[in-house]
Amino acid sequence: MLNKKLEYKICGALQQFCVSGLLKGDMGVCIYYFVSGRMRNDSHMTQLGNASLKRIMSKMGQNKKLFIEDGVIGIAIGISFLLKYKYVEGDVNDVLQDIDDYIYKGACVVLENETAPDTKLPTLDILIFYIVRYIDVKAPARKRFYGKLIEHLFNHIYIHRQDSFYQESYPFSLKKDSYLFLCVLVWIYKIGIDQKRIGHIFEEIKPFLFSSFPVLHANRFQLMTVARCVGKFVNDKEWVTFADRLAENVDMNYILEKELADKNILPQTGVIGIWLLKEFNLWMGFTVRDSSYDFEKRVIESSIWDRIEKDAEFFSNYYSLDGYCGIRMFLDYLKRQNEI
Repeated sequence: MLNKKLEYKICGALQQFCVSGLLKGDMGVCIYYFVSGRMRNDSHMTQLGNASLKRIMSKMGQNKKLFIEDGVIGIAIGISFLLKYKYVEGDVNDVLQDIDDYIYKGACVVLENETAPDTKLPTLDILIFYIVRYIDVKAPARKRFYGKLIEHLFNHIYIHRQDSFYQESYPFSLKKDSYLFLCVLVWIYKIGIDQKRIGHIFEEIKPFLFSSFPVLHANRFQLMTVARCVGKFVNDKEWVTFADRLAENVDMNYILEKELADKNILPQTGVIGIWLLKEFNLWMGFTVRDSSYDFEKRVIESSIWDRIEKDAEFFSNYYSLDGYCGIRMFLDYLKRQNEI
């Protein structure tokens, strides 16, 4: 019953709302349809995905934002995902050519103009987009171009980091720019771009980050995960040692029962976000204390489901991957894992 009610509301949302991004818009719903259709072997969901994608492509020029969350970069990354994993057919370079040109022009504007320190810029989002494009393209000249652009972008972000870069942020969020930036640097390092410079950045960051000790256990767990990621893939034991110190002071049950309230189960800021961090730790080969928590039960029993009918404004903001679609995909994934 919950599935049918939710999917009816999502279909209505697509007609009602005009956001076309990945985490907070129609592109996220489109991916939800395709992935769910494949997981459930449901052709109707796949048809909904195709219809959603056509609608998104027809409105492509209306979205001028350069963010992943609710802008054209999120759409481009979503399309790249669908093509890469054969949900739809096509050549990624042909499909993304116009978007690529638009994002490049936007990147030049962002990097050339001075803005107020507190202005939110999509520089990190643009960097992530070009890493995806670098991985996608085969032509050597295009690959070199993207590689140089990636170098310029990550250096720009690091040089222009704010004083708050090392400070703890409240509440817990996977979107914390400094932690996300470190993980993106690891990603760039792994694909072989400017490894020497990235190694120097990690060395420069150590004294500042290693002296920090987040107040929230959730933030502590997140920093621990980031430190493990850097240590493992850059092969630096000092980062792993720092992560181990943090791990000794992380109480998973306290995070899930005290810091994250009943409704706080969302993928980026709640229980599912903690589950994602836990799974990433396990994937990297690290242990997580108290990892037997029943995440599925917690999500199913959350009163957030009542807000589908009772809180239209909340649903309008959280119907996509950063909300109900992401939650449903999480539950579908766990169900599938239990069946294996």
